[in-house]
Amino acid sequence: MDDTTIARQKEQIRRELLQTEAFHNAPPPRWGKAAERLRRLPSYRTAPCLLIPPLQAFRQIALNALTDGKRLILTTPQLQSGFSLVDPRAVPPHKRPQAVYPHRSNPFAQRIDYRTQRPPRVDLILTSSLAVARDGSRLGDGSGHLDLLVACLSQLGWLKKGTRIVTVVAPFQIVSPLPMKRTDVGVHWVLSDEETIATGWNQPLHMPLLWPRLDRKRIRRNDVLFYLSRKRSRHP
Repeated sequence: MDDTTIARQKEQIRRELLQTEAFHNAPPPRWGKAAERLRRLPSYRTAPCLLIPPLQAFRQIALNALTDGKRLILTTPQLQSGFSLVDPRAVPPHKRPQAVYPHRSNPFAQRIDYRTQRPPRVDLILTSSLAVARDGSRLGDGSGHLDLLVACLSQLGWLKKGTRIVTVVAPFQIVSPLPMKRTDVGVHWVLSDEETIATGWNQPLHMPLLWPRLDRKRIRRNDVLFYLSRKRSRHP
């Protein structure tokens, strides 16, 4: 099946899921319970550095990570302002709630300068999903954000051989296997407040950026892409 057909199938599934009663009438997710499940994973316990998106669902995970002495790399929406690094050693316990927000006013989140600063490489990538299956196939919001994020991290040299991706979802978001393109990124772990799923997904995370698919406007508005584009033009 070609990528165009798969993309159409994914969009159809996305529309159908968003129209289901579960998406509109589900009880509020218990993100705190999912955060505690993550804490029990060996991959989490041994991870010095987590990458976390700026979403409410991951707030407790970020607080737990600082409490557990882990460094955080905070993403900004659509990577427009790149990444910030939070070192738990610099955050007093009573300031942790303030430290997990990637706002410019956050004194503990230090903007990462790709040119002069090499942050610790990422052990765990946390992500949200519209839907996810037990085999690790995943459906996002259609923006391709996770695929782009992983490609950017790969090009920056921030990924390890053992970097793992964890998605946190509500139970109703766990569905049957989903169609995936060759360039789509799946997940290694699925966490909800009810269960922990090891998916067995084992595709390589180190991937190139597909520059022909990125328009100039998106590159200019994305701090990471702009940097990598300039670097690419200097060293083709």
